[in-house]
Amino acid sequence: MVEQVGGIACHTGRASCMYLRLQAAPGGEGLVWNPVDPVLKDPAILYAAKKTDSGTQQG
Repeated sequence: MVEQVGGIACHTGRASCMYLRLQAAPGGEGLVWNPVDPVLKDPAILYAAKKTDSGTQQG
């Protein structure tokens, strides 16, 4: 068993990568994957390049 620390485990900024649920599509025609867990932190912020004091980027 893995103990998650820190709240965010998914590259989408959610607590889990199991955030989609297969549900009936609007109108009852077919199935669609819908996100059911909230984004805790914007992935653009999570993966933004960090700048040092000298202005160079660290990745």
